[in-house]
Amino acid sequence: MAFERAPVEQRIVITRAKPGDARIASRLIRLAMGGVADFMFGFGGSTEATDIIGKLFAQDGNGFSYRFSRFAKTRNGDIVGIVLAYPCGKIIGSMATTARQLIPMLGALNSFRFLRNALLLSLSAFSPRQLNICRHDEYYISTLAVLPEFQGMGIGTMLLAYAEDEAKRAGFMRCSLGVDVENSRALRLYKHLGYKITETVKLRYFTQRIGSRGFFQMAKDIRY
Repeated sequence: MAFERAPVEQRIVITRAKPGDARIASRLIRLAMGGVADFMFGFGGSTEATDIIGKLFAQDGNGFSYRFSRFAKTRNGDIVGIVLAYPCGKIIGSMATTARQLIPMLGALNSFRFLRNALLLSLSAFSPRQLNICRHDEYYISTLAVLPEFQGMGIGTMLLAYAEDEAKRAGFMRCSLGVDVENSRALRLYKHLGYKITETVKLRYFTQRIGSRGFFQMAKDIRY
């Protein structure tokens, strides 16, 4: 009870991630990605997807790496949340590294399936006008997740604020992120914290395959 009554800043600390944290990190990232992760990495299975995400997390340079991750921990060391963020200019390079590192993990057949799914996602999601939704002058928050039993305590807000502070220290004036159009709880949080919808990205192919209706791209001015 004392833990729940104390302010979140007294209950939680933000720390850098390490490769050895892959097990809990993969669970949190899979929680944020949902069916998209299963389709991309698990080919329908959440266990397989979580395993692949964990292997990527433990390596450097890819879009799921521990290098880009920060954890929310309780005072006794339990990891309960994650934020994964980096400059938008790193996205293309991290995507190429992700694909390169995945090949030995997946094997030839599943690597082909991954590349096929990635191509279908790109063709499904982006029109020429939408290709620049993440600008080079933005800091991109690609993942924000908190374990279900710790949600509603302000931990997500604390992680987001930490990422914004890192962006400011790196000289960025805007942060951007994506949120599933059906994730009303996250959407309310982001709007409350100053994020505004800049684009609606439709996922025509994914709507047919996994029921995803797309996501809102959101951005926030962090100069003040």
